[in-house]
Amino acid sequence: MTSHERREWLEGRRQGIGSSDVAAILGLSPWQTALDIYLSKVKPPVEEKMAAPLEWGQRAEPMIAAAIRDHYGWTLNKIPTVIHRQHRFLIASVDRLGPENSVVEIKTASRADGWGEAETAEVPDYYWVQVQHQLEVLRETYEAKTAWVFVLIAGNDFRRYRVAYDPDYLPTVLDALRDFWACVETRTPPEPQWGHPSTLSAVQRLHEPKPGATTILPGECDQWADSYERLGQEAKAANEERDAVKARLIHALGDCEVGKLLDGRTVTRKEIKRAGFTVEPTTYFSFTVKSPKKGKVTS
Repeated sequence: MTSHERREWLEGRRQGIGSSDVAAILGLSPWQTALDIYLSKVKPPVEEKMAAPLEWGQRAEPMIAAAIRDHYGWTLNKIPTVIHRQHRFLIASVDRLGPENSVVEIKTASRADGWGEAETAEVPDYYWVQVQHQLEVLRETYEAKTAWVFVLIAGNDFRRYRVAYDPDYLPTVLDALRDFWACVETRTPPEPQWGHPSTLSAVQRLHEPKPGATTILPGECDQWADSYERLGQEAKAANEERDAVKARLIHALGDCEVGKLLDGRTVTRKEIKRAGFTVEPTTYFSFTVKSPKKGKVTS
């Protein structure tokens, strides 16, 4: 996918809830939350470098599609984005359309975690809801009844899974999807999923500070600020302790590059020379918690 094609794809996703959005909206995605998806709908697409797994997954897609044709003799077709006939805010864009208008989804994975035996329906939950969404949206237009999920695991483990259309899928999730789309239409951000690894970057994008603007924070923020400072001190102490242990190991290595531990592990220290480079301009937000200066009264 070229950068232009990716921009068009991102813009198209703003028109409804796509199959790759559903897992995050339902709280099943390890990579995104409902807030991430909300921001992708209401804010202009962010021009940024794709994460490595996403980039290489997209680069591998044509290769895996060719392998499907070679292994199974299938004819695969690309189709445009489809809109659900009844619920117009539900859309789906599938990787390929296969035999008997079956959905064909192509994935890559570094590990087999979450993947069951090949030729079963045992795919990770976040992919199961993705293909159910696709089948639901394509059901009337293409009479799609089956999704085939092909995955290349660790670069050499090629598997096929068959997922049948589940008529209970849409009734189970429709209210949650409708509520989410109402958030998009009214520009009401969903509650952040605190503790999720993507939440900090999503909240940073949601709120852009206005220079000089000041507010009085609610009372519970005192506790959050205390926790932020305490965790920072604990992290600093842990790093200092870790550095001290590292120093002991280096001292034990002496002038050797590799040291062997009694349990079979190795400790390695080697010199790495890296060429210099120029850092590209960037924008980021600083964040600090400061105590008032002694003698200064705040109100």
